[in-house]
Order: sequence, then structure tokens, then C-alpha cells
Amino acid sequence: MLPSQTAAANSLAAFTPGMAPASYTPALATHVPTLATSRPASTAIAGLPAGAVAASLTPFVTATPVGGGSGQISFAGEISGTIQVWLMDLDGSNLKQLTNLAEGACQPDWSPDGARLVFTSPCKGNKESYPGAGLFIINVDGTNLTPLPNVPGGDYDPAWSPDGNFIAFTSLRTSGRPRLYLINLVDLSVERLSQPYAIDMQPAWSPDGMRIAFVSRQEGPTDIWVMDRDGGDQQRYTQGGAMINSHPAWSQDGNVLLFTQQESPGGVPSLAAASYNEGVYHEYRFELGPIPLREAKYSPDGLWLVVESWTGYPNHDIYIMSSSGASRTQISTPLGLEFDPCWRPAATPK
Repeated sequence: MLPSQTAAANSLAAFTPGMAPASYTPALATHVPTLATSRPASTAIAGLPAGAVAASLTPFVTATPVGGGSGQISFAGEISGTIQVWLMDLDGSNLKQLTNLAEGACQPDWSPDGARLVFTSPCKGNKESYPGAGLFIINVDGTNLTPLPNVPGGDYDPAWSPDGNFIAFTSLRTSGRPRLYLINLVDLSVERLSQPYAIDMQPAWSPDGMRIAFVSRQEGPTDIWVMDRDGGDQQRYTQGGAMINSHPAWSQDGNVLLFTQQESPGGVPSLAAASYNEGVYHEYRFELGPIPLREAKYSPDGLWLVVESWTGYPNHDIYIMSSSGASRTQISTPLGLEFDPCWRPAATPK
């Protein structure tokens, strides 16, 4: 929340960087308990007919996946020889290939009901820009592959709006420079959000769908900016100075922006989080040692992060960890290049 906005952001206590001791090997819990009510075989209650059964308030535990949502992660991986979009459970099991395009596919992002994904193709690796690429939508079972309208240049960085009606994306159309656009999924109309001569990319919707965070070089440094959903009221959010800030992701309450930070192009990426608490800018860097971390996203309940990390070339893997940085756990199989992780939201019944 920017200084010009009146509502103050909540504190960032949960985002103070932390790290498990070196000797500790984290064991990821499979489920988080929630309470429901059970009904015994029979309970005698005064005033009820003999043999009648009454509901009891005795609790029992039902299972909810870690992080909330559907307990699944989509990602881009070079598992089958070309980069494709994949789906797996939080423990790395039930690995399923969703796309099978000869040109490759990456950058998956979920529809809010968890039933479809939008992605970028062609894709030959984890890049900042995808000249010549287009956007596609596919069902979670791999059916109904549908291309979105495309203009020569290259469309990528798709971000599905919380109401399900729009997709924000980066495009090289018309000018050859990256700028942000919005496609209406009802009538397929497209409008530009960026200023005419801006260099903008990597849009990310706020949870309420009213704002979009993005990466911009409007004032020189590569920083995170925020604007209204129609492109208005564009304001610089991070104060990176010489740092390179990219790949923003909102906390579930909309008060914190998580992002990737580098000291120089090609440098080791790390994670940072920032907010405006009482109108004052606060930035916190995850001090986890010389461990590369990039492109993190929050779980649906906001308590966990899914992130790309690696310990050596060529393997890049998918990890999850708590929102404070503790309990970093690899969940993907080390089969090569894996990136662009995204937590699947809870599926909405039709």
C-alpha cells in the first residue's frame, strides 16, 4: 500500500527472514487439521423421542492440504525432453504432463477456480522475454487447448484476474518494447495498460483484483510498481536503488509484495518482501545464505511459498518453504530444468 493511500498495511512480523539450523532436515507435514462436528451412533437428549439421534459438538479432524487450495503445484519442466507444463502433488507425486507442444510451453498461471491454466508458447527456457510467443488456455486435464488472439511481436507473462474475466500480460506488439496489456475473456478485446514509451513487464494481480503490480524501468532502476487495474495511478513501490527487483507476488491480504532481488544482471537471485506500514517503506530480505531463490509465489492460505531454487547446473528444482523462509523442502524430482511454479487454487465445483 503506497503512501498516498490511507489504509495502513499490517506488520511484516511473519515475513522476518528465518532459517532452520543447518543440522535440521525439515519433514513437511502432509496435512493441516481443521475442526468439524461428528455425530455419535446415538445420544439421548431430554425431550427427544427414544432412539432419536442429535448432533454432537464433539470435534473430529478433517484433512486440508498444506498451504490450502488443491494441494497441487503447476510448473514448467524439461522432464520429457522439451519444456512443458506439468502438475504434481505437494510431495512430488502424481506427476502429470499437461501440455505437449513441440515448441515448448511455460509460465503457467491458474484461473481462479483452479480448472484451467493460461501459459506461454513457444518456450525454450526461463527467459525475461519471449519474442514471437503467444498465450494459450488449457483445461487442467489437458483438453481444450485454445490460443488467445495474437499480434506479431510476442505475448507472455500471463496473469489471470481474481474475477476470472481478464488476463494481464506483457507484449512486444507494435513497438518492440515490453509493455502491459489486458485481454477481456468475454469479448476478447485488448487494451494497453502501459504508458506509450514505458518498459513494463511481469504483471501480478492484487487479491481483490483492484491493482496490478508489475516490473518497470520508468525511472531507470528495475523496480516493482503498482497501478490500478485500468492502468491509472502508476506509482513506484520498491526503492531498490542499484538492486534489480522483479517477479512480484502479492500476499493474500494484499499488504505485502514478495519479489526476486539481484545485485546485478546474472547475479545470484534472492527473495525480498516489502510493504508500507503506516506510510513508511519497509523491505526485508530473506537471509538464507548463498542459496539462489527466485520467482516465489504464496500458497492460497498465505503461510507457505513455492519457489525455484538450485544447487548446481543444470538442475533447477521446485521447493516449498514457510513464508518466513524456514523449512525449505524440495518437492520436484531432480530431472533437469524446472521453473515457473504456481500453487493451484481450490477447485470450485461447477
